[in-house]
Amino acid sequence: CRIWAELDGEGVMWRGVGYLLLLLAGWAGAAEKYPISVVSNKVPGGYEIVARNPGAAVVSLWVDVLEGKNIQSDSPFPRHQVVQPREENLVLAMITPLAAKEAYSFKLRWRWTPGDTEAQHDPQATYRLPFADGMRFIIGQAPGGPMITHKGPESANAVDIPMPEGTPIVAARDGLVVNTETGYTLTSRHPDAAGKANAIRLLHADGTLATYSHLKPGGVLVRLGDQVKAGELIGRSGSTGYSSGPHLHFAVFKPVRTAEGFAQVSLPFRFTVGNPPLVFTPEYGLVVEAVYGRAVQQPVRSPRVAWPAADGRK
Repeated sequence: CRIWAELDGEGVMWRGVGYLLLLLAGWAGAAEKYPISVVSNKVPGGYEIVARNPGAAVVSLWVDVLEGKNIQSDSPFPRHQVVQPREENLVLAMITPLAAKEAYSFKLRWRWTPGDTEAQHDPQATYRLPFADGMRFIIGQAPGGPMITHKGPESANAVDIPMPEGTPIVAARDGLVVNTETGYTLTSRHPDAAGKANAIRLLHADGTLATYSHLKPGGVLVRLGDQVKAGELIGRSGSTGYSSGPHLHFAVFKPVRTAEGFAQVSLPFRFTVGNPPLVFTPEYGLVVEAVYGRAVQQPVRSPRVAWPAADGRK
């Protein structure tokens, strides 16, 4: 059997002698599916639990065996496992009956997320500004400044950049498109709208990811599996989801292990502008311009220290 799951999906499988039940849950807003599966293969003496990742992205798995009857495993559960791209036969465990001549059964539950829980952010990595060349904006929420909504570990190092709806958004670093959320049309200041924004996620070579959120309806211009280069057009800004005005929410993050799956932790990063490259840490109030063909001065803070009208709340 094979499960085709949406990004950050979950599967539940019950395996008994002669019976198989599959249940799948994934992101509601995902427009495309990624081929990741955990299967139980009948082999002499029992079942092999096998992870299959025929796609181009590294993924992290959490797998558990529940409601086991008359079983034993050669590997402890629950367990986390990083599965590399194109890995289609990674044996996680062998499950066999305790009493060989008696019936046995078990339920297999699994969750997964793109990226590598063992990833180490490349200390030399820098990120170009995630909007088109020649455009200039003021950084809104950023580490060290007023944190109106970026209070959890998943967004503590993120930045919000207020900008007009439809502004061209470009990749800040080379990456692989591992998720696109395209189905949202509404904007709300109510926290219930969190997670309901059109967005793109790119996987980097070091196993970290970047998210580009709150894109306009129709503002996702790439597809799952696309390989993009820094500076390549990928979308258009908007205000979908939990937002009080048009802006781009940009974050670099990695998945981390939890007792029953995964969480996301945002990572510090550095922007670069100019030629020769000038590297700087994003800060609240900095005026930043996407110039890459000539030398530039260090970005300075705008005298307008209050939030702009479109304050870029996530």
